[in-house]
Amino acid sequence: MLFDYFIQKFNSVAHYDHFPWQAMLLTIGVTAACLVIEAISVGWRRSSMYQLATRGRVLHNDVFSFLFFLTGLTQLAGLLFYAGIFYFIYGQVMKHVNFHLIASIPSVPLQFFIMLLVTDLRDYVIHYYRHHLGWVWELHRFHHSAEDMTILTSFRSHAAEGVLTDFFSMIVFVLMGVPAETYLLVNLVHQAHQKLTHSQINSDWGWLGRYILVSPAAHRIHHSKNPEHYGRNFGVTFIIWDRLFGTYYEPDTTQQIAFGLPDNEFNKDGYVRDILRSYFRSLAVARDSVLRIFSRDKKMTLPDTQRESVETSL
Repeated sequence: MLFDYFIQKFNSVAHYDHFPWQAMLLTIGVTAACLVIEAISVGWRRSSMYQLATRGRVLHNDVFSFLFFLTGLTQLAGLLFYAGIFYFIYGQVMKHVNFHLIASIPSVPLQFFIMLLVTDLRDYVIHYYRHHLGWVWELHRFHHSAEDMTILTSFRSHAAEGVLTDFFSMIVFVLMGVPAETYLLVNLVHQAHQKLTHSQINSDWGWLGRYILVSPAAHRIHHSKNPEHYGRNFGVTFIIWDRLFGTYYEPDTTQQIAFGLPDNEFNKDGYVRDILRSYFRSLAVARDSVLRIFSRDKKMTLPDTQRESVETSL
């Protein structure tokens, strides 16, 4: 009886009892469309499809991240990493709190525009703290370990980080009471834009990319391992937040950019080992950060591999 309960709960949490086929097909469709747009824009030999076909070993983390995301395994792993704590809190918020703020607006286009702005500001703040909270940075490093940009790099996200992001993302939607069709539309725009900014397209999109939207060239700066580019271009959809908060860096499309991390330890031992390494490093940094806060000796010595994440990050 208890075993059946856990199986039922497992299927519910992982959505295997009611698998979101429409969401999966939407993701595949948007990804396929972006792959085609990219190939037409940059040519077959520079496209993500060609890179993934000829350099599969190098880009296997992108491919596995995409497949794990589609099958729901990324979400399930993230829930297991945190023992379902965030799943429980989210359920309680959904059950007891809903202000229906957006739903009260009669115009669907206006709902969409407001939610696009609100969620993008939220994403900017979350992204900023991914780089400035050591234990979260250890998870986010997995995304920045990509040494080449492909459309599938947008899926390269640590499962434990994904749960944190989804938790704060969905809380905003729940608190504001967003109708399902508005949520779907906002999610569709975010998905398509994220894939294009991680693509092989190296364009600053002119005035649109300088003042309104995050361009592929601007996001390439964010993935650069040049120290001059650290802590720049955190925007996800709109570049206006970077300009407003002083984190904007003007991209130069003629400049050659090396992607990845200094002394990159990823992309060598397989997807699962990379995920576990990041997770345990994150736990170690979180522990050391707490010890540092409560320790009488504020200058306590930390291992070199952890001091960087406790004190600073890219």
